[in-house]
Amino acid sequence: MRDRRGEVERRPAMAELAAIIADLLDQVGGEPSEQAARLGVDVATVYRWRKGARRPQRHPFETLLRVAEVPPRQRELYLRKWELAGQSARASASAERSSGEDGPATAMPVEAVSAGRSVVSASGERPQPVTVTLPVSPGAPEKPRPEPSPTSASESTPEPEAETGPVPASGATPAAVTEVRSVLVAESSAVPRVARRFRRVLPVAVAVVAVLSAGVVWLVVPDATDRAGLRDQVRERLGESTDIQLTSRYEDPGFELLLPSGARFTAGQEGVLRRWTQEDLGRDRIGLGPLIDELRAGGAANPLALHLVLTLKSRRDQVIHVDDVRPVDVRRAAPYAGTFLFVPPQGPGETVKMMFDFDDVDPRARLARPVDADTAYEPGGPFFAEKTLTIDRGAEEVLWIKSVTTRDAVTFRIRIDYRVGDGPVEHLVVDDRGHPFALSPVSCLDRTRGDAMGHARYDRVWAMKRFRSIEPVKDPRRFEVGPPYC
Repeated sequence: MRDRRGEVERRPAMAELAAIIADLLDQVGGEPSEQAARLGVDVATVYRWRKGARRPQRHPFETLLRVAEVPPRQRELYLRKWELAGQSARASASAERSSGEDGPATAMPVEAVSAGRSVVSASGERPQPVTVTLPVSPGAPEKPRPEPSPTSASESTPEPEAETGPVPASGATPAAVTEVRSVLVAESSAVPRVARRFRRVLPVAVAVVAVLSAGVVWLVVPDATDRAGLRDQVRERLGESTDIQLTSRYEDPGFELLLPSGARFTAGQEGVLRRWTQEDLGRDRIGLGPLIDELRAGGAANPLALHLVLTLKSRRDQVIHVDDVRPVDVRRAAPYAGTFLFVPPQGPGETVKMMFDFDDVDPRARLARPVDADTAYEPGGPFFAEKTLTIDRGAEEVLWIKSVTTRDAVTFRIRIDYRVGDGPVEHLVVDDRGHPFALSPVSCLDRTRGDAMGHARYDRVWAMKRFRSIEPVKDPRRFEVGPPYC
C-alpha cells in the first residue's frame, strides 16, 4: 500500500500551498492551539495544513487570510493557489483510480496435443510466431484449402505473420487458430499499457526530481549565498509586496485639542460633551475616543506636544535597516485660537525615544533627553548620528515619538527610509488615516510669572470641572491656565 500522505507532500501545487499556509500561520503568531481556536479547527488539522497533508476547506482558509490581514490583491492570488492545489489533488486521485483498474496483462496459455508435448506462447517485447500442431481426426478427411481467385486476392490484405503465425499444413482447426491469435494479442497489449502508466507517472516523477534537486542545491550551496534574499524574491513573486507592516496610534496622556479661528464644535459634538459624566472616566479613553478621532479628522491639533507610537514589523527574511525617520509635508500657520477642549492629563508619565522639534527650521529626528520628572524630555542630538535601527526577520521595532512646537501651528506626515538587506533605499509615509498630524502652541494672553497664573485666549473653551462634567467656560477670552500651556 502506498503512503498517500507522502505522495501529497510531493505534489508541487500542494507543497506551495503548504508553504503559504505556514507563512500565514507565522504571521498570525501564537501557539498552534491558539491558532486552531482562532480558525475554528483542531490542532491536528493545523499541523496537517503545515505539512501539506491536507488541503483546508475554503471557509477556514479565508478565515486564515482575514486573521493574517492579507491585502485584497494578495488574497486573490492565495485563493488561486488554493484552487490549483485542489485541482492537482483531484487529478492525482483520478490517476490512482485509473492505475488501480488496469491490472497486469495476463497471457492465456494455449495447449495443443502434439506427440504428448505442450506449446506455450512467447513473452518478449514483440510476440514471436507460434506454430501449433494439432492431430487430424481419422474420420475427417483433410480438405484442401481453396485457391483464392485473382479478384479476391487483390482485394484481400494478408495478415501479418508476426500477429497470427504460420498456419500449419497439418489441418489446424479455426478455433485453435483463433485461440492462438487471442494469446498473441493479449501479450502485445501489455506494451502500450505499460507506456500509458509511464506517461501518467512521468510528470510527477519530474516534479519530484526537480524539488529534490532544488533541495540538494539549497543545502550544498555555500553559506555565503544569500538564502534570505532568495526567500524574499520568492515572497515578491508570490505577490507579497509589503516589506514592513506598520501600525500607529496616539499616546497622548490627556484629551486636549485646539481648533483654528472660526472653527467650532458642531451641535452633535457639543451634545457629546454635555452628556459626559463622571461614570465615563472608567471607560476606554474616558468615553471621548470617538469624538477625539472625529475632531482630528476635521483638522483639530494637539496643544504643544503630540505623542505617537509607531510599530514596525518586518515582513522579510533579510535584515531591514532603518536609515532615517523625519517629518515631511510640513505646513506652518499661526497658533490656533478658535476652540480649546481642555481635559488635562490624568495618566502616567511619558515614554519617549525620539523627538521632532518644529521650532527648528528643518526638523529631524532627535534623541529624547530626559530632564526631570515634570518636563520629562527635551530634544537632544541627532538620533541617527548616535543610534542605528535594524529589524530582524519577524521582529518588531517600536518608535515612541514626541513632537513639540512653541511658535507655529504645524501639520506634517512622517517618512521612514529603509533598506532590505543590501538593496536600494525604500520609504513609506505615515499619517493619520489619510490626514496629516496637527500640532499647535496655545494662544496665550499672558504667561505665568511666579504665583500669577497665565491666561489663554480663545473664542470658546470647554473644560472639565472637578472630574464630574465638561462644560463651556464663561470667559474664554481670559481662561486661566498655567504651565506648560501659558
